[in-house]
Amino acid sequence: MKILFVHQNFPGQYLHLAQHLGSIPGNQVVFITQRRDAELPGVRKLVYQPHRLVTRNMHHYLQGTEAGLLNAQTVARIALNLKQSGFTPYVIVGHNGWGEIWYLKDVFPYVPLLGYFEFFYRAQGADVGFAPDEPKLFDTGPRLRTQNLGNLLALNAADIGPCPTDWQKSLYPERYRDMLHVVHEGIDTRTVIPDAEARLHLAGHPG
Repeated sequence: MKILFVHQNFPGQYLHLAQHLGSIPGNQVVFITQRRDAELPGVRKLVYQPHRLVTRNMHHYLQGTEAGLLNAQTVARIALNLKQSGFTPYVIVGHNGWGEIWYLKDVFPYVPLLGYFEFFYRAQGADVGFAPDEPKLFDTGPRLRTQNLGNLLALNAADIGPCPTDWQKSLYPERYRDMLHVVHEGIDTRTVIPDAEARLHLAGHPG
């Protein structure tokens, strides 16, 4: 089986999945990333960098979107080279956050694309608009609405996608939630275990 992973910060949330698939004889696992260090057995890593920086004096609403677009273009070119070399994946698994999966359906239109959807920006109820002393600026709403351009591009391109928690899924517009499924990132219980000797001492409280 041929599997294509895409994540700017290799291996990201795909450490255990890529590691497992790479260990199965006969699988061809390719991972497109910007990270040069780190390797996984059985995983072929293709490192990229966008061909230029974001345009100087770009409108601040669009800086993140252009950065994602530059990533998406470069990843699409690598995917096109893979296709021309005879590599057509059974499935594509990639993180939406940096634009890398936006154009992969233009290369592989019939290959299922599983996009990882981590966060949909909102002017209220998420990472802004909750602190009492936070300035209330009209610019915040339009800026965050524009910041979701990449989310909307990926939602349109992907066939299905995991979200880490119910809360993160709830941030996405209701019209897209049927394609999103909560898949917890998991906890390594061999490392993260209770410490019976741990104590927390608070000033003014006994014990």
